[in-house]
This record gives sequence, C-alpha cells and structure tokens, in this order.
Amino acid sequence: MTSIISQSPNLTCEQACKVAQDEYGLVVTAEALPSDRDQNFRLRDEGGCSFVLKIANGEEDRSFLEAQNQVLERLHERSVSYCPQLIQTQSGADFFDVASNRSTYAGRLITWMSGKVLAHFQWQGPELLRNLGICVAEVDDALRGFDHPAMHREDFPWDLANASAVIDLYLDQVEDSRMCLQVGAVRANLAKYVEPRLSLLEQSVIHNDANDHNVIVQSPVIDQQQVAGLIDFGDMVHSHTVCGLAIAVAYAMLDKTDPLQAATHIVEGYHGVRPLTEDELAVVFPMACGRLAVSVCMAAVQQRQRPDDPYLSVSQEPIKRTLQQLLEIHPRFAEATFREACGLTPNPASRTSL
Repeated sequence: MTSIISQSPNLTCEQACKVAQDEYGLVVTAEALPSDRDQNFRLRDEGGCSFVLKIANGEEDRSFLEAQNQVLERLHERSVSYCPQLIQTQSGADFFDVASNRSTYAGRLITWMSGKVLAHFQWQGPELLRNLGICVAEVDDALRGFDHPAMHREDFPWDLANASAVIDLYLDQVEDSRMCLQVGAVRANLAKYVEPRLSLLEQSVIHNDANDHNVIVQSPVIDQQQVAGLIDFGDMVHSHTVCGLAIAVAYAMLDKTDPLQAATHIVEGYHGVRPLTEDELAVVFPMACGRLAVSVCMAAVQQRQRPDDPYLSVSQEPIKRTLQQLLEIHPRFAEATFREACGLTPNPASRTSL
C-alpha cells in the first residue's frame, strides 16, 4: 500500500493573490479553505465573482492533474452542471507552477460553486437525497467510456476496491478498542458480501468522493433544496462504478435517525438515471460501511502524522456515533430495501451462496 505521507504546499493568502494576478490578471482577495493533502483558496474579485485556486500536493503526478482537467472538460461538454469549470491562464495554459517550501507545485484555477455544503444542513429531506443520487448518477453516466492511464491508481487507499486491504494494514493504528471491533465487523461483511462480487461489477472512472463536505446545496428553503455542485476531484479513480454511489450513501447515513431510509432515497434517485444491477444493489450498503471503516483507519494514521490538523477528524465523530447503528442493519435487509425502492422484488428470484 502506498504511503499517505504528503508533501503539502504552504502558500500564504498574499501569495495566492499574487499568483492570481500574475497568471490570470485577477485582482482578488484570498481565503484559505480546508484540505487534506492539497492547498485551496477561495478568491473573490472586485466584481463579486469567486474562484478556487488549487495548489496540488507535491507528490501528485502531473498526468493525474491532466486527467482531472480532461474529466472537467468532458463533464462540461456533456452539460453536467454540477461540476466546476477549468479556467486557463493568460497564456492559455491549464496549469501554472508556483514555488513553496523550496519546491515547485502545480496550480490551477476553477470556478466557484455557490451554495453550502451538505454537511451544514441538519435536516436532509427525501427529495434532496434523491437529488444527490441523481447527481452522482449523471456524473457516472457522463464518464462512461472515458479513461486515462493516470486514473488507474494501484493500491490507492481511497479506492473502495482496496477497502479490505486498507483495514488490514491500518486497523492496529486505531486506538479506540470499541471502534476496532466495529471496523473488524465491517471487514467481515466486506469479505462475505462484497469481495465475491467484485469481478461482476461494472468499472469506470468515478468521482469517488461525494462526501457531505464535497456536495454543494442551494436554497435555504427546506422543500426547495437541491444539489448544485460536486467538488474536489482529487480522489478520482478507475474502479467499480457503484463505489461512487456507496460513498455518497456512507456520509448521508451519518447521524440519521433512520440511516437506511436516507440511503434508500439516494439509491432510488441514482437508479432512475443509471439502473443498478442486482449485484450492485447487493454491495452498496456493505461498501458504504466499508468506506466509513476506511475513514476511521486512515484518520488514525494521519492524526499521528499531523496531530494539529483539524481537517483530518472532520467526519470521525459522526462515524463513531453511527457505525454501530449501521452494523445492526443486516446487509441482506438493506439489499431488499434498495431493491424494493428500485421497483424490483425484495428478494432475488435465485439466490446463490453470496
């Protein structure tokens, strides 16, 4: 498994403003945004327009950044409105180079997606959650047939196809004994309900990180809320297509009175755009739990490396409050619930040993 130790840039807001003026001719103010391994700034110009200046981690392969740009261009060409657009420099380039920490980093500028992140909405109604499923499905549908060598990220820890391996590698880093037991139980469910089906699942390039801090919602009126944006393409990977849905489901279930109902709304919305196969419906729920278990393990490792970074623990408390509740839901029951919501019989006509 590759190392998660990062070589992060460390620009100041003043340096970000200078880069914006030098590379894009923009006179702006800058505000630092939270990030895991990259550095991001919200820029505001004198006319009130906002942008995101993204400075990539020093370990990020330039070809992967180019692949991200191609994805953004493809989504724009396919009229997918949920995603930001890439802005070229004054010289017509997609990238610029900037010095920080005695190293040179690749930077880009993209449009700002207006709204608030889903995590800030305490009440998330059925229509909003169905809309989230539709958003993820439309992105998946637009990326069907797209490929790039850099998207094939072997041993990438955030690829759910590697969830079991990540848990096996890092579980001993989790200090909370209760969480260790819960993550171990999730690992057992992955082995029983997911791993035997992996070879049967469609694969494609996916966004791979529709967590509640990467989903932008518009409208403060509860019954008019809808997903306006999907941001942060840094975890994109060529993997099982259903993994992207499972990730959206995972974070939407956190701190819900009825997490399975929340998940079902997302699955229903997704299925209406990109119909799910029976095998995909069977793995969504245990995969979603697997994502949360991976997050627990990765956070444990990263917190030891960067103990003062609050971003690393942003989702850990909700996971601690929710994971046991999810373990009390049988994966087969979740599958039956999803199937019924998608207009199928709750139980498959023929059930193998899986």
